[in-house]
Amino acid sequence: MEDIFKDPVFAKQLYGGVKDLDPDVGTLIYKIYNLPFINTGWSCSGHIGKSIPQEMLSTKREGYFVYLPGNMKFIVPKPNPLAEEFMKKTLEIVDRNRFSSLKKDKEKDEYWLLLEMEDLLEPHTEEGTLASFDRDWVKRHEIREELAIPRYESFKNFWKELETVVDGYKSHHLQGASNLVDFLNIVRANR
Repeated sequence: MEDIFKDPVFAKQLYGGVKDLDPDVGTLIYKIYNLPFINTGWSCSGHIGKSIPQEMLSTKREGYFVYLPGNMKFIVPKPNPLAEEFMKKTLEIVDRNRFSSLKKDKEKDEYWLLLEMEDLLEPHTEEGTLASFDRDWVKRHEIREELAIPRYESFKNFWKELETVVDGYKSHHLQGASNLVDFLNIVRANR
């Protein structure tokens, strides 16, 4: 992720700056940012037991993780064949991973990619000391550790596979770039 920290323009594009990028998707987000035909607007790699308010974690049952789903918003600035091809390839990855979905916004040229663990949920009957909303939130995001850990690894593999797709565009569609600076100049000239 070193290139990310060297690009001040990219850092300004991020809500919270580069420091808030999830390590599992940081490089992927940067590579997508440098593609001329698609942008990202929001992302989270997905988490188990971290980056979750401590007061919410205190209500979880022993032997369980509270999770946050993975997500990424794609924005297609203007319809074009490369963006369509990219979304098709993304959908192929989604189709191979039952925990993921890709939804198009009917009003805008935006897509939401979601990585979930909802299928791993089981009934939660305990009452906690939290406010009703927080307790209900935990109930909807609490997964057995032995199920959550492999799914979280699947999330990581999903992001790596998507990064491989993005790398294919860098090498195939943006030839002529011998280094990162040349690549960025080609990308920015095509925006």
